[in-house]
Amino acid sequence: MLTTCVSYAEPASLGWWFLPDFIEDLPHFIEEDNANIWSEIWVRSQPDSTSAPSVVMENVLGARWIGINPDKSGKPSTAYLVLGEKRVVQFTGDQVRLGIFDEDKIIWSDKTKQSLVGFKRHRRGRRRHVSARMNFGKITIPPKEAKAANLAAWSVEGMENFLTKLSNFSFKPMGLRDISIVSQLDDANGGLLNFRYASSCDFEDRQIIENALAEIEPKLSCWLSQNPQSAWKIPAILLQKPIIDCRKHAPMTSEHCGMATLPLTNEFFVTTPRISLNPDRCHEHLGATLFHEIAHLTGIKDDSPELDVALSQSESCAQIPAKLEYQNNGEGFLNEFQVDTRMYLFTRARQDAVEKWGWSEGEQAFLLGTICTRMGDKYCARRYFQAAAQGNLNGLVELPESGEISLATIAQFGFYDSITEDLQRMHELAKYLTKDPNGNLIRRLETGIHRVHEFFVARTALQAIKENKGICNGDTDDHVMCEDLAQIIKSKWFQN
Repeated sequence: MLTTCVSYAEPASLGWWFLPDFIEDLPHFIEEDNANIWSEIWVRSQPDSTSAPSVVMENVLGARWIGINPDKSGKPSTAYLVLGEKRVVQFTGDQVRLGIFDEDKIIWSDKTKQSLVGFKRHRRGRRRHVSARMNFGKITIPPKEAKAANLAAWSVEGMENFLTKLSNFSFKPMGLRDISIVSQLDDANGGLLNFRYASSCDFEDRQIIENALAEIEPKLSCWLSQNPQSAWKIPAILLQKPIIDCRKHAPMTSEHCGMATLPLTNEFFVTTPRISLNPDRCHEHLGATLFHEIAHLTGIKDDSPELDVALSQSESCAQIPAKLEYQNNGEGFLNEFQVDTRMYLFTRARQDAVEKWGWSEGEQAFLLGTICTRMGDKYCARRYFQAAAQGNLNGLVELPESGEISLATIAQFGFYDSITEDLQRMHELAKYLTKDPNGNLIRRLETGIHRVHEFFVARTALQAIKENKGICNGDTDDHVMCEDLAQIIKSKWFQN
């Protein structure tokens, strides 16, 4: 109902297209997991919704990849593969280039370096003294509880004014801040243009940033209306729910107003795209900072003339508002490109990852298990995730909703989740919970059915023990099962 009411906002603006009821009309295709994080995105390279996608991206915890421009056999002409936040491989035809992450850049095997961030610098000459300051505080956002009925304060921010406007039965178009209300209700950390807020942004920070996003949204629409290719690229980026972080991150310095991640290629990022804002700078130029950093998300760098052109074009729609037209005719397309990209990467990694790329056997097994999972092959995933869990994996991966988790824990979870036999699944669940007592990976993906299944298995196993008195005293596999149950019941995941 709220989306229907807000749909009277200025149609064909960028914010309008990211309302829940209209986002599916964008000509790109997206799949999300149970945590509402994108798992695959298909991108068309030209503004024609009847054309076949030329880019496919896939994203799972610990790995992501992209295939670009398939040849006649379906094999991608270019592909990138990212493992955790430590390794990247570029495929161009039969040529392979290896890279490693070094903080804010990639160091490639040919000794070249590629920056992964862009900055908005503070311009001293433009500084104006204002009385209002942004209060960038830190809050701890509690984990989402399945049975919680209360809405977070941010989810109902602005709701009173919105309902008052409706009660007056006004036919005036809804404003952009009314659009953001729908996003906030849909996601407790959501915002305008499909951005998500990090926990470092408190309630006041979010209000100020939402106001700034509403201020620059017409300018973004104006810029994109004059650049079809950028207009096609921006939705694919925003579909990935970029994060806005209200704290300074390295390599930001005191002279930087903000920083944004640059894509590795096209609309593909090595991690979740992020805009970091300096809490001590540029409060009066927040709108300009956000526009600048959004331009960086599209791949425009500071020294590029495209940036000045974008800024100039964004101011050229003062008389007539810009309109963005995305006419998705719902044309179907074949997905051999996705399957061929997976098989291409699987084959290359199985043949070359250890001997030619210098990966460990655990890293190789982790990637192969991940691709098997995406292909829906649980037996294949079980084989490789078991090897990965035993392979002494190193490295941490950032969770989209905040926090970090190790590659080894993800591998252990992948092995557990690939098992369908109840007793063995219980055993592997217990082993996984020793590494992750809070069950973070289960919590972010579990549905009611998923959780009920685990309880059902536990109850069934417990009943079997009760019906066979004394079985837990014997040196049998069932004794191990009793120990598994005791361990699971003691875990924070089970208790909460």
